[in-house]
Amino acid sequence: AYRDAHARGMPYPDESDGNDWATVNSIRPPDRHHFDPDWKQSFSVTLSFADGAPARTHAIQSALRSYRPTYFHFWQLKTFWHDSKICDDDIEVHPFESMETAPAMEINKTSSSVQMVVDEMYKFRQFFVQRLKEGNNDIRKFWLRKSKKPVLAVLLVNKPGEGLVLYRGTNMEVSMPTGSLCAERNVIGTALANDPGLTRENLMMV
Repeated sequence: AYRDAHARGMPYPDESDGNDWATVNSIRPPDRHHFDPDWKQSFSVTLSFADGAPARTHAIQSALRSYRPTYFHFWQLKTFWHDSKICDDDIEVHPFESMETAPAMEINKTSSSVQMVVDEMYKFRQFFVQRLKEGNNDIRKFWLRKSKKPVLAVLLVNKPGEGLVLYRGTNMEVSMPTGSLCAERNVIGTALANDPGLTRENLMMV
């Protein structure tokens, strides 16, 4: 009803008494219930993530934010590609609350965990810049010999019974065939090498 009203330039169902529908091309007024201001309680949106440009998926996510959508993440597409089937094991279902992203805000207004990661990043950056200034290293000659652009990452791990632990990581560019190893990937690998018992649920934020 809303789509047809928009297309015909007519009042929306909650703005009309229904008589306007009978005046255009002898269309019979559609059956509809009284407009419910609590329509969000009975209306749901599901957003499927499989692939696509980050800017596009972020724009879609932002546009649907007011509907608090549930997210389907298709993390394994081989079954669909080869067998044209979708298995339940290939789909991760995430509620809106766990996938919602917040706009930029002042650090002192964030949670203690976020502030901990930001403080560690400041310390890591100062340490990294100091090492670059000293000059006795292979950062630009070997480890970042392609782009000469360092990227730093900090990972916060929370393992039950052991508390919060921070790890540092940086990008590497040591092979032309494989290209760059990103800082986020490396810092997760560092954490896993330090504790092979880590699970994905232990990784809090990067």
